[in-house]
Amino acid sequence: MDRPDRQATLLKEYEICEAIIEQNETAIWTTATIFFSASLGAIAFVASRDTHDLSSLLLILAVAVGATGILAGWYRAFMRWRQFQHMAYHRMREIEEELGSYIVRYGYYLDNLKRLQPLYEDESRADAKQFRQVRSALAPHWTTFTRSRAFLIIVGTLVTLWAALLIREVIVVLIMQPNPVKP
Repeated sequence: MDRPDRQATLLKEYEICEAIIEQNETAIWTTATIFFSASLGAIAFVASRDTHDLSSLLLILAVAVGATGILAGWYRAFMRWRQFQHMAYHRMREIEEELGSYIVRYGYYLDNLKRLQPLYEDESRADAKQFRQVRSALAPHWTTFTRSRAFLIIVGTLVTLWAALLIREVIVVLIMQPNPVKP
């Protein structure tokens, strides 16, 4: 394949990678909004209930287990979507290296600064100076707090809230209930 055809093919592949990333972003944010909102709404509903009896406890237990399972399943799906995004970003970095462009490579470099810095300090690399300039210009403003970590915190918080509601209900129904359930 001659150079112009190769470049056109690489650019088309780069666009496909961008589309994969965008489709996964849409799926991630749409489902996160649905599942997080539904779980939070269910938590608010359950927490505001005045009825505290054995049937209420069993209902809360079923809803909490179901919600926790759904959140865990969503998180696994999210991690799978992220794997496809990482694959696409990796290919984009390869394409950028071949074409001599940098946008995704800069982001990867800044995300992995401690690990990659020695590689780019090697003066024999043609792009060493360029990456040092990027580091000095952007690294002070670059955050590595990832969406994966944020979603893990959100899922963990929701699961903790469900557990707290269950504990509260067990205490109220089984320990503090003035009229114990008679068989």
